[in-house]
Amino acid sequence: MQSVWLLDYIWIKNGTVGKKTFFYYISGGMGPGGYYTLCIIQILVVFPILYYLIKKCNIIGLIFIIAVNILYEMLVKYGWVTASFNRLCCIRLFTGLAFGIIIFLFFDKIKETAIPWIWFIVGVGVLIWYSWGEYHLQFVSSWVSSSFAVMPYSAAIVWFIIVKEERLRILYQKYLFANRLFGMMMKIGKSTYHIFLVQQLYFCLNIYDRKGISLLQASVIDASVCVIFGYMFYWCYTKCEMVFKRKMNA
Repeated sequence: MQSVWLLDYIWIKNGTVGKKTFFYYISGGMGPGGYYTLCIIQILVVFPILYYLIKKCNIIGLIFIIAVNILYEMLVKYGWVTASFNRLCCIRLFTGLAFGIIIFLFFDKIKETAIPWIWFIVGVGVLIWYSWGEYHLQFVSSWVSSSFAVMPYSAAIVWFIIVKEERLRILYQKYLFANRLFGMMMKIGKSTYHIFLVQQLYFCLNIYDRKGISLLQASVIDASVCVIFGYMFYWCYTKCEMVFKRKMNA
């Protein structure tokens, strides 16, 4: 994805290779979702530490991780951490990672309790109160929808999908053309990262003027282009990968 932003800077914005290009390359670009790859790289480094803390210390480890997340959000809120740094820092996602580890390690124990429902109710309550009420999260100034305060909601959704996976599969198969529909959804699901990369470049290019059409029409066009070309990118990439593997194993 960083390569996409680099191409955008050099070719589309007529930039030059140098210090500015390098900074643009490592800063995740300026568009939506540009933070993703950099956050993933950071998570690969810190995830074993988070996993160890929760596995060895259980609830104490979870509380410690959430406390670090809250402290970090306070630093952001009061200006000690800049918005541009916060956008690219994985610490704001620590609580979500911690909940994922909890689900993985203690799935069978949680399954016998009402904990997932508590997560869901708390998370939805915070979202509703924040979105339509007058409540403002004391320690969160930005990225509310992915902050520690609403991570219980996301964790609950993941939990319910895991538990009901087989039922969801059967439900899909009962509909007309279900096999084709389900197969198509699986293919699109596998190519989501490639669709994301195409989306980044697509909106940088600003191919057509959206002023003359409705928001719905623009959304349909944009989504269709990104999904179709993103899947084509995924298909070409997998074919090239297979050829490369065969040559390596030959």
